[in-house]
Amino acid sequence: MRNGPTLTPAPTPHAGEVWLGGRHGVGVRQYADWRRDPGQARSGTWAVVAEFDGPIHAWKLDRVHDCDGGQGCVIPPTPAPRVSLPRPDQWRSSLSRAQYGAAVEEIRRRIRAGQIAQANLGRILGADAPAVPPARAVYEHLRAHHPAPYGGWVDIAVGPGPGAWLVSASPELALALTRGTLRTRPIKGTATEGSQLRAKDYRENRLVAEALRREVAAAAGAASLTDSCRVERHPGMVQLVSEVCAPLGAAGGPALARLLRHLLPPLSVSGVPRTPATAVIRSLEPERRGPYCGALGWVDVDAGEALLAATIRSFWWSRGVLRFGTGAGITAASDPDQEWAETELKAGRLLDLLGRWRP
Repeated sequence: MRNGPTLTPAPTPHAGEVWLGGRHGVGVRQYADWRRDPGQARSGTWAVVAEFDGPIHAWKLDRVHDCDGGQGCVIPPTPAPRVSLPRPDQWRSSLSRAQYGAAVEEIRRRIRAGQIAQANLGRILGADAPAVPPARAVYEHLRAHHPAPYGGWVDIAVGPGPGAWLVSASPELALALTRGTLRTRPIKGTATEGSQLRAKDYRENRLVAEALRREVAAAAGAASLTDSCRVERHPGMVQLVSEVCAPLGAAGGPALARLLRHLLPPLSVSGVPRTPATAVIRSLEPERRGPYCGALGWVDVDAGEALLAATIRSFWWSRGVLRFGTGAGITAASDPDQEWAETELKAGRLLDLLGRWRP
């Protein structure tokens, strides 16, 4: 049995607060694990935090309002307590560089043996943080210096079900449902500049995007690859992004919850094929991922709409420890040193920014 991070109640004084994609919610009425019981999703707007290999946590929100791109939101100010956040040199990794390299070689061996085509190999970074940081203040600090299209935060204290504290600077759309159309935008391929993207990156992106198209088609009846290997610039790096779309039509709440159960965790941070690749991940990663490589967002059951980000570039707090996950996609063409460097690139800027936060 692997030990590792799961969501735990954060001892904050309010009942719950969440922000993602221009939607702000306060208060919690009900909790459900949609992986176990999708039938609970009957009405209302729900905040969702899906763990990689665990529950799909869903909290029905008491009050919700929309904002314009994060600007102009009337969110009551909350005092930022004076807490100390870890410096970059205080983080511990669940895998050393040598262990990570050995795991890369093991995945390559399994690819050569025909067991899988690709797998995402992650490691969990952890640092002591006895006091719970103010989620909104940390998020605003990251957003000011590291803007991300799908950034957000969740701070849900003791109430119905478990609590959660998570701050994300995610660049990746896991799933969006708007006006009956389902979209997902997998990211595979990372470099500091576009000229440094490798042939391996493009092949991997196309492999994952096509596998995801088949998964979405199985759930929705049809799906198409509407964009392929677009180079997007994000703070400190460029990434390859594709897009898969499907007509979904009207879908009730339980149907939406079952759709999440089918498509989460995101395929881009699991592997191809999904089931054997996930088994490989579990066998090689010594610490459970928890919410890392899961999803964060909201589902409006009444409107039949949803927005969920892949929880990469994300911090979460649990039992006095702050955690951050980083990883890389491994294919037959992977080089252990290059893949380790990719995990460092994804983590370094955000760890440094977090260490410089001051209330």
